[in-house]
Amino acid sequence: MATIKDVANDAGVAVGTVSKVLNGHHVSAENKRKVEESVARLGYQMNYYAGG
Repeated sequence: MATIKDVANDAGVAVGTVSKVLNGHHVSAENKRKVEESVARLGYQMNYYAGG
């Protein structure tokens, strides 16, 4: 199972950027695209229990 760090590494962005995208915060269109593509490619799913 892919982690948020895996998504960040694949997308070439910081973990914080991935978190912002997943939580609906503003990031650049380019970074949002990169993260969304990596999420789809890696099959990332947020862990309900880790979400707090």
